[in-house]
Amino acid sequence: MSRDPRDFVEALGAISRLASLIPTEHVEAFLAETERMHAVMPILDPTAYRDIIHNPDSERWVRLVRAFLTFRREIDAIKGG
Repeated sequence: MSRDPRDFVEALGAISRLASLIPTEHVEAFLAETERMHAVMPILDPTAYRDIIHNPDSERWVRLVRAFLTFRREIDAIKGG
């Protein structure tokens, strides 16, 4: 990538096109499953749940997926979809 500050626009367009390949429904399903896990896992398997919530990577992934969903919704809104 060159040093021209305008080059990021081309890269952003490519990222937007790639993001559009991931169905929003899949992302929403992942987040819904995560919510269910937080609801029932402390009761069903407290030890495993503790291991999950004390793993910083676990929360980072959820935050990344939420941010991606926001980004994807913005892309859809811009495209009129």
